[in-house]
This record gives sequence, C-alpha cells and structure tokens, in this order.
Amino acid sequence: MYIKNGKNKINCTDFVSNNSSSVLFYLSTEPKLTKTNTTIELYDDSDFMMASINRNDYKNEKISKFGEEYILTLTNEEEVVVSLDDVKASKIKELSEQANNIITNGFDLDINGESKHFSLEVHDQQNITSICQYLLSHEELSEYMYHADNEDMKLYSRENIFAIRDKMIETITGVVEDYHKKRSIVNSLETVEEVNDI
Repeated sequence: MYIKNGKNKINCTDFVSNNSSSVLFYLSTEPKLTKTNTTIELYDDSDFMMASINRNDYKNEKISKFGEEYILTLTNEEEVVVSLDDVKASKIKELSEQANNIITNGFDLDINGESKHFSLEVHDQQNITSICQYLLSHEELSEYMYHADNEDMKLYSRENIFAIRDKMIETITGVVEDYHKKRSIVNSLETVEEVNDI
C-alpha cells in the first residue's frame, strides 16, 4: 500500500479507520504533507485507489514517530495535552515514592560478625531514635532490647544500638540527597520527553 498527497507518494504499512472519528496511517518514512492539497489517497500495491480522505474533515492532524515508522493521525477527538508542569509533578511524585521505598526497605549491618537486616518503617525510625535518646540520658546502661528483621527481641550492646542509629541516619540522608538532586534535574528540564527519560 501507499498514500499520495499531491505528488508525494509514501509507502503505507497499515491503515486503520474508525468510522469518521479517526484515521491512522502507518508510514515507512516521515510524511511531508502539502498545505494546499487537503486530499490523501490510499492505494493498494496494484495502484487501485482504496480510499480518498479529506484532511479538512478532521479537527486534529498529528505525525508521530513509532519505532522505525511514522504514524499520521487524523482525528475528530479532542486531543488531551498534558502540560510540562503536570509531567514534572508526576515524575517528582514517582521519585518521592521510590525514595520512600528505599528508605523503608532499610539496610544490612554487621552485628558482632553477623549480617543483619533492619527495616526503616516510620515506627522503626521512631523506636531506634527513642532508644538512643534514652541511652544518652542513662549512661549506666550497657545494653538495650531491640531486634533485627525476622528476629525476636534481644539485648543489643550500647555500641550496636548506636551503630544501628548511625547507619539509619546515613541511609536516610543518602536517599534524601539523591532524591533532591533528581528533583532539581527534573525541574530544570524543558521537554516532556526529557522528563519521561529520568
């Protein structure tokens, strides 16, 4: 198949028509449509004209890249245009959710020669912070009850409790800094495509 617009002839790999609401042409090369000629003719390989379409019958006309091909879309449906600010807001929300997931997933820490995992849900962060505050005001205590993931409560040395807190702060700080860097990059971008590539 191929289409003709004036003298321009372009190979057409597929053609989709939805009554009078829209027409899609899948083309092998980017179409160069003339402003003066409003007719697009569709031919089969034997040069039989299968359709003649008036571009003026459609409100919207768009050419978009589709892999190695191009799609010429004629439609009467209102095109929803998403603003750059909306796309940025959506991407920043996505980055925030990713950062939160990384934080709550927690970290691994060597405790007395054994690797243990500690989650950082909000209650975990509050617990370790409260325990450390308590230990700071009770210097006579050398141990305190805590637990790693999938373990029962047991006594942890003062040193290990503060090591957990320090790793928690390091983890949260690193993730938050990375989030802010990415957010700044998103806010500096000028096209929807650039934002979507983040």
